[in-house]
Order: sequence, then structure tokens, then C-alpha cells
Amino acid sequence: MERLSYWAMLGLLTLGGNIQAEGPGAEPPEEGSAREEAQAPVSTAKALANLSLEDLASLEVGTVYGASKHEQSTLEAPASVTIVTGDDIKRFGYRTLADVLQSVRGFYITSDRVYTYIGVRGVNRPGDFGGRILITINGHRINDPIFDQAFNGTEFPLDVDLIERVEVIRGPGSSLYGNNAFFAVINVVTRNGRELKGAEVSGAYASYNTYSGRVSYGNRFTNGVEVLFSGTWFQSDGHDRLYFPEFKAINGGVAEHLDGSRAPSAWGSVSYGDFSIEGGYVARRKDIPDAPYGLLFNTGPAWQEDDRGFVGLKLEHRFEEDWTVCARLYYDYYRSPMLGPYDSASLGLPPGQTVLEKYFGYADWLNGEAQVSKRFLEKHLVTVGADFHYDLDVEQEDYVLDPHQVLDDVRTHDDSFGLYAQEEYSIRTNVILNVGGRFDYFEQFGSTENPRAALIYSPFSATTLKAIYGQAFRAPNASEFDYYSVAGSQFANPNLKPEQIRSYELLWEQGLWGHWRWTTDLFYEDMNDLITQVYDNTLQGYIFRNTDDVDTRGVELELEGRWKSGLRGYVNYTYADAYQESGGSGREPLENSPKHMAKLGISAPLWRQNVFASLETQVLSRRRTENGSVPGYETVNFTLFSHELVRGLEASLSLYNLLDERYRDPVSPNFTQTSIEEDGRTFRFKLTYRF
Repeated sequence: MERLSYWAMLGLLTLGGNIQAEGPGAEPPEEGSAREEAQAPVSTAKALANLSLEDLASLEVGTVYGASKHEQSTLEAPASVTIVTGDDIKRFGYRTLADVLQSVRGFYITSDRVYTYIGVRGVNRPGDFGGRILITINGHRINDPIFDQAFNGTEFPLDVDLIERVEVIRGPGSSLYGNNAFFAVINVVTRNGRELKGAEVSGAYASYNTYSGRVSYGNRFTNGVEVLFSGTWFQSDGHDRLYFPEFKAINGGVAEHLDGSRAPSAWGSVSYGDFSIEGGYVARRKDIPDAPYGLLFNTGPAWQEDDRGFVGLKLEHRFEEDWTVCARLYYDYYRSPMLGPYDSASLGLPPGQTVLEKYFGYADWLNGEAQVSKRFLEKHLVTVGADFHYDLDVEQEDYVLDPHQVLDDVRTHDDSFGLYAQEEYSIRTNVILNVGGRFDYFEQFGSTENPRAALIYSPFSATTLKAIYGQAFRAPNASEFDYYSVAGSQFANPNLKPEQIRSYELLWEQGLWGHWRWTTDLFYEDMNDLITQVYDNTLQGYIFRNTDDVDTRGVELELEGRWKSGLRGYVNYTYADAYQESGGSGREPLENSPKHMAKLGISAPLWRQNVFASLETQVLSRRRTENGSVPGYETVNFTLFSHELVRGLEASLSLYNLLDERYRDPVSPNFTQTSIEEDGRTFRFKLTYRF
């Protein structure tokens, strides 16, 4: 590591002191405590020694749906899994899904002040909108067909207050999910109406004149109908002034009043018996302060919108003799307009004018899936399924507003379907073999097959060993292979082919002293034909190409603890050596790839089970940029959280980047800048009241 975290050392000493205070033989952790990653209760090892993995799964261990498309213990999951609970979100003051993922080992978040991007195990390609991470809500994919965006900021179509848990499933998941499940699947499970049992209101005020409010109602009625409806409003003025030295010749490099945003959203679900309907919608607008894509600096209006919505119907029924049938059908919608000022000459128009150019991306599509699961001879659980994606309309258009002139207009159609199968074979009471595979066919790119296999062995009650192999792919999206833009100097590339990955992973999870869990995760990932945006001197513009092979190898280490008193904590470290093999220059480290990451989190009760103090620190090492590097950094966040001091009331005060660290994130080649400075110290105060 380039720097040793004082806060990490302090946290280790604090948690270590609780080992002595609590000691072996103390009571097991309470139900529903945070960070339930693959943790078996080991308070009485002798009593558990003869239990099978299935028996252990029935105890108070974490459960995950997304790893196998059915609920199972994290001990049985064919992947390395982290569960972040709704209680975690409250205690640590997480504002968005990006905040949640920033706390997870091996993950990191970067920002270009318009979007936040997810990196994992040293890979977060500048210019990539996150298409190598599949995001789902209750199993329904959220990534869109235009950019493959892994929505994780205020454009994510679900208020984090409505999250019951976030399942982070590492490794290739294409054997079940197909496209985009390249590095990980992140499944967000929502709260249900019976938990609310009435109305809930929430309001918050934060730095930069930021307001948010939420009204929710949920209940389960005596006739069996269960409902949950919620609406959220978010608005922020952002920074009044932002300094970008690359534009020093224009207004001294200061962008004024170009950092605001708003994001109203809504969520609803209704269920009765085997049937359920759910839907969500968000309409985010974010001002653009840093003039990417050739925009004129410090000139408005300049903004990006993301309207994302869906509605779906689901039927799930369990028959006798362990038959389970599930079918779902969704309609999805995505609208992505961007407006900005350009010099007319850059658009091929008569020079000497400033014109407003608008990009308009629109897509709506249907998704459907049918799945059957059956247990045979007690030892075999077989799951088979099929799904399809049908594009109703995918359109991208550029035009000048005044006088109206169309610059580009592209329509794309890429339907696909997939077939998958998986078997979980309990070889012995403590050994499971999980094997599966999937066939996908794309109208534009042909077919691909992707298997996965995992051997899961529990030699002792507190020990789990997993050996995992997986393959995955990502097909080019509409923006990469089909879009030509005069405004952004981008060229289409219809010759793109899907990316491929092969992943090898060895996982050891060990329970210690009834309160601790140690995890060691060795990984190696071999990627081929990675799609990257490059500048082509011949074309005099940007184009996406299948570039050289990329490999990443490393180790993740994590120690977690939790106690019945409410104290919980974790400390983890990730070493990731990510590099590309270039024919002319040999082995090169990736851009925006930290070789070292360390994180620590502590949440401790200050008064009974009503008031908690939580601290998190995150350290990243130096990262390469297009023509240099950005130094490593450390951020510290602190939250005070209380509930039931007044009946039905929750309150929290959070300080983010407490030490006011000044750090920068690399950005895509579409920017004049190679890196952008991120926010210093900020705060948020929040109140929630349940009627």
C-alpha cells in the first residue's frame, strides 16, 4: 500500500479489544444483523459438527436469491457473496446504491460529475457505462440496450430506503443471466408491504442546498393482498463554482451554476397469492459542468437526463413434491436526452455561431422468462429456464434545435433469446457440486455458450471451501456498434464482437470464536476482445474496438465481526494486478486500476439499541490515467443514527469525506480532462417517521 490508514489501525484495535471482551463461547449474533456474508452460526461448534450444508442453511445465516435464481444459504451459493442489509444502509448513511457498493470488498466507484461508475477487482474502463456488471431488482435486469448502463446513482430507479438487502454475487453469471453478467451480478431485493404496516415519511437536507423527501405506504390486508407504494423527490443545486484548470483560458477555468440535479422517482408493488405486479420509474436530470464531448465550457444549458421505468407481472407457484414454476413478463422503457452548446463549425455548420445540439436516445423493449425447478432423489436440485429480449424500438438521434437540423438518426434492433440449466448435486452432507450452462443467440452477433461449475466443501462446521470456474460474455450495445455522431466525433463499428471472460476462484471462509468470520478469496480472470473506446487518427474521431486481451489476478482478504450488543465491524484488503497484453508494447497496467484497496467499517451502540455511531474508511492506491496518473487517497465517513428515541422516529447525521481529502478520478477519453476532482467534506441530516 502507498499509505497505511490510521483509521484502519484504530479499527483493528477497537475490534480486537472486543474479542477479549466477548471471547469464545459468547452468544451468537442476533437475527438480521449486517454483513451476513456466508456466515454460519458457530457458537457451539460441537452441536453443528454433524450438520449438512442444507441444515446449516436453515439456521440464521445469510440467504441469497441471485446466485442460483432461488433462495439458498450463502454457504451453498456457487459464488463469493456479500449481503448488505437495509440496516447497514441506515447505520452507515448510504445515500445511493453506489455508496453501498463502495463499502464492499473488491469494489470501487468513480465519478465524472454526471455519472458514477462501478469498478471491481481493478477493472473500471474509462468510457464504459458499467455494462460488465448486471444490476437487477428482484431478479429483473435494469441495464438498458443503448449503453448497458449499470445505474447506481440518483438515476437508479429505487430509493435506497426501500431496499431490504443488496446481494453482491462476484464472478461470471452468464450461465444463468446471459448478457452483462461479466464481473458480477448485483441483485437488489425490495422491502415488502407487511414490513411497513402503514405509512412512512422521510426528509433530508444536505450540502449544496440538497433536499430529498419520500412518502411510502405498505400493508398486507386480511384478504391476502399486499401492497407497497412509494414516491421520492430529490433536488440539489450542486456547486456554485467548480474549477477545471484545463479550461483556464475561459472564465479562469471556473464553471458557474452548472452542477445541479433532480431525480423524482416512484415504486409500486401489488401481490396476491401466486401473482405479483411491480414497477418503478425515475426521471433524473443532471447539469454537466465539465464540458465533455466537445461542449463549450461554462455555457448553458448543458444537461443529461435519464428516464428509466418498467412494469412487470410475475407468477410463482410451488407444487407438491418440490416442483416450483416461475414465469415473468416485463415492459421496460429508457429515455436519455442530452442538451448542450457547441461551436457551429464543430458540427459542420457555418462557423461563428453557438448552437444547441440535442442527443436523444430512446428504447423500449419486452423481457420474458419461464423457469422450472425440481428436486430429485433428495440430492439433486435441477433448474431449467428460457428467456427472451425483444426490442420494440431503439433509436439514437442528434439534431440542432435552432434552426432545426437532423445530424444523425440511427435505429437498432437486436433481439435475443437464451436457454439455461443448472444442477445442484449434494454428493455428501457436506459436499455440493453445482454445474450449469447457458446458450444465447443474438440477432446481430450470433450464438454463445457459457458454463459455470463450483465445488463446495465444508470439512468442519465453521469452514467452507469453494472452487469456482465460470465463463461470461458481453455483447456490444447499440451505442458501441451502431451509433455515428457528428457532435461527439464518434464512429460506428458494426464489426464488433462480444467480449469473453474465463474466471477461476478459490474461496475459504472460516468462522472464528463465535463472532468473527475470515474470508480469503484468490481469483484469476482472463478476458478476451474487451471493447474499448479509442481515438482513431485516420478517422479523426472516437470508435469502439475489440482491444487486446486483459487479465486480472489477485486476492481479497476480509475479517468481519458482529455481536448481540449491536457492535459490528469489518476490515478488508484487495490486491488486484490488472493488465492488458498489447502486441506492440507488451504488458501494460490498466487505466483507472488501483492495485491496492483497503476498507474498514465499525458500527457501535452508544446508548442501548437506540443510538449508534458508525465509521467507514476507504483507501485506494495510485491509478493510471490516459497520460499520467492520479495519486492514492483515503476517505472517512461518519454517521450518527438513532431510532425509537421517539416512537416511530429515526434520525441520522452523516459526514462524508470527513477529513476533506482532495482526490481525483480518471475519466473517459471524451473529456478534455484526464481526471476530475471529487467533492470534499459534505453532510446530510435525515429524519424518517413511521405512522
